[in-house]
Amino acid sequence: MDWMEPTEQEKKAVRDPLDIPIIAVIKGLGCEDRKLIYDSIRVKEDYQADFMETQGFWISDFKEYWIENHNYQDPTGCVEFGNDLVNSKEFERFRLYYAAKYPERIEIKKVNKRVLEFLLETEEFMRIEKLIVSTVK
Repeated sequence: MDWMEPTEQEKKAVRDPLDIPIIAVIKGLGCEDRKLIYDSIRVKEDYQADFMETQGFWISDFKEYWIENHNYQDPTGCVEFGNDLVNSKEFERFRLYYAAKYPERIEIKKVNKRVLEFLLETEEFMRIEKLIVSTVK
C-alpha cells in the first residue's frame, strides 16, 4: 500500500495528530482498494451509535470545507452539497478510518489480502507515530 502525506489543510482537520498515519494510508489507497476494504468490513452492532456520532464530526469537517469552497453558501437543503458528499466517497474513507482507529469495533465480513494489509499497515504506522511523538516530547 502507498502512503500519501496529508496536506496541511487535511492535517488541520485531524482532531488527533496520532491519526495522521491512518489518513495517509487511506489517502494512498486507490478507489478499487478502498471500495474492496469498505465492502469487506462492518461496524459491530454495539458500536453503531458511536460510529454514527463520530461520523458526524467527519461530515461537519467536509461541510466546513465545502462552504469555504462554495463562497460560503449555506448547504442546508442544497442538492449540490448532498451530491458532493456522496461523490467524495467520504463515507468510505470514514469507515476505513474507524476500522483502523478501532479495529476491535469492526468485523471482517469478507477476508481478503487487502483488508488484512490495510489493518496491519495502519496499526504499524500508528505504533511508529506513537514512538516518534513520545521521543519528541
